[in-house]
Amino acid sequence: MYASDEVDKIVEELEFIETERRQLHANGPHFRILHRSARQFTPCGSYEPVAAYLVHAGRTYQVRLGTLLGLFDYMARHNKLAQTARQIERGTRTGSSMVGRLAAVPARRIPRRYIRVYTGRIRMALGKALHEAGIEVSPDAVLVSEECAMNETGYRFHATFEWLHIVE
Repeated sequence: MYASDEVDKIVEELEFIETERRQLHANGPHFRILHRSARQFTPCGSYEPVAAYLVHAGRTYQVRLGTLLGLFDYMARHNKLAQTARQIERGTRTGSSMVGRLAAVPARRIPRRYIRVYTGRIRMALGKALHEAGIEVSPDAVLVSEECAMNETGYRFHATFEWLHIVE
């Protein structure tokens, strides 16, 4: 009887791991983005992202993005369709859609020519967090580059997101 209980427990654990692996493959990893009430100097005046976490197996792993946190948040919120560098530049230019450190100065925007560099840096941060969590997924499979018309590249996440708002 005792050995049977242990076998059942092992089978349950293996089924859980297999289910988690299937969900990871189908939906991509899961991220939690933390927002707080924005300070008065923020142009949009509502909230700003303060941290991003990879959530896996009941644990959280910080995605260390630094000043790219605002771009990560923007791309996560506009995740349904791939966006080209031009669309990201335009979206980050408007005060209503871009918040956080990248929008601390009202005239600040992300130039189109930097988008490729910044997405590469986001992939590096994702790679470190995925490695720390023990997830064997390429960062290129999480932040996907898709070929668009006119020789442009569109960027989008293959991941799920949740946002938590904290009031200080």
